[in-house]
Amino acid sequence: MHLPIASLLALGALSLPASAQVTTYQLASQAAYSSFIPCMPAGSTACEAYTSAMTVAGQFTLSAPLAASLSATTLAPTAFSFSDGVNTYTEAGAWVHRLMVWTDASGALTQFNLEVRKWLTGTPPHAVGDRLSTLYIDQSLFSATHNAECFFIPVGQSADNCTLLTDWQFTHNASGALSGTFAAASAPMGPQPIPSLSVHGLAAGGGGGPAAAPQARATMRA
Repeated sequence: MHLPIASLLALGALSLPASAQVTTYQLASQAAYSSFIPCMPAGSTACEAYTSAMTVAGQFTLSAPLAASLSATTLAPTAFSFSDGVNTYTEAGAWVHRLMVWTDASGALTQFNLEVRKWLTGTPPHAVGDRLSTLYIDQSLFSATHNAECFFIPVGQSADNCTLLTDWQFTHNASGALSGTFAAASAPMGPQPIPSLSVHGLAAGGGGGPAAAPQARATMRA
C-alpha cells in the first residue's frame, strides 16, 4: 500500500527529534598542584603520588544542555573522562559520586561540585578496607586523593558511598586553586531535516518499481 503523495510530502517537511542535544562540558586548562598533604607515617615518601608538575583535566557529557537558573541540582552524566595526573576516571572503570550544579539565566555554570571515584584494590562487592582514589572539583579548587581507605559504609548503601579514612595512612593528597570553570565544548545541534522525496521518486515508488534512495543531507551548526 502506498501513501498519498500529499502525505509523503508532509512527512518530508517534518524534522527529526532534537536527539542531537548531547553537550560536553570541558574543564578549562588548570595550573599545577600547589598544595600537598604528605602520606603517613612520617617519611613514607614511597606512597606520594602527585607532583607539582601535575594538574587535572577532564570533561563530562549530558544528554541535554544545562537548563537556566538551576539551583543545587544533581545530575547524572552520560559519559565522563578525567585525569588527576596519576589516575584516569571514565565510566568504564570509575563512577561519579556527585555532580551538583547551579546555573545563571543563560544556563552557564556559576557553582558546581563534582567528585569522581575509582577503586584501586579489592573486588565487587567492595568492603571496608579497600582502597580508592578520588578527584574533587568545585568553583574554587581541585583536590585529588590517591589510595584512600574505605572506612565506613552507611547502612543500606553500597561501598561506592563509603566514608573515606582521613588519617592519610599511605594516602597522598594534592590540591590547587581552580583558575577556570567548565564550559560547553560542543554546541547542541538543532533538529535535523528529513530529506523530501521528489515527485519523480514518488511516481516511481507508486508504480511498484524500486526508487533510488535519496541522499540525506544534514547541516550541523557549530
